[in-house]
Amino acid sequence: IGFGNYIKGAGYPTTAASIGQSGHEVVTVQMDPTGKVQAFVGVSPHGQGLKTTFAQVLADEIGISVEDVEILCGDTDAASDGTGTWGSRSVVAGGGALRLAGQGLRNKITRLAANLLEVPVEEVIVEGGYVLVQGKEEKIPVSRVAETAFSDTNALHGSLGHGLVCTRRFESAGPVYSNGAHMAI
Repeated sequence: IGFGNYIKGAGYPTTAASIGQSGHEVVTVQMDPTGKVQAFVGVSPHGQGLKTTFAQVLADEIGISVEDVEILCGDTDAASDGTGTWGSRSVVAGGGALRLAGQGLRNKITRLAANLLEVPVEEVIVEGGYVLVQGKEEKIPVSRVAETAFSDTNALHGSLGHGLVCTRRFESAGPVYSNGAHMAI
């Protein structure tokens, strides 16, 4: 019987990465008029369930269903500033950028929804695919907010920049550590 225990660092910052490698990743997320979200990510999966993990991270951050998220990986035309898959950095760097981009997109959704519902933006919550107003029963589907963003150009002026699109860069501040154990008989 043999045991092997390990601790593994991943997601090193650029200052600690090897020459020619970087601890950053850039992600663009966009919502279409139906409320579906596409994420353009520079890292690519290779059998570890990365697309599923990324979809869950982004859906949780925005407040929508994981079924409404599509992850598009490795297309340098769409995610030209990412640094790709190497080492054990994909979830740390790619997931970090997805979280930031998801927060940015959710902020745009809440600002537009606040205008539609005529309430302060601080009272708007995105949860379960709906936009809710704190303390009220009123709610509207995120898809209605997305449709408005595309059909009512006046709703966008000054509040959303370039519509329901958000690009964010994540730079790792330091490695994260995972651990595990293997046993062989």
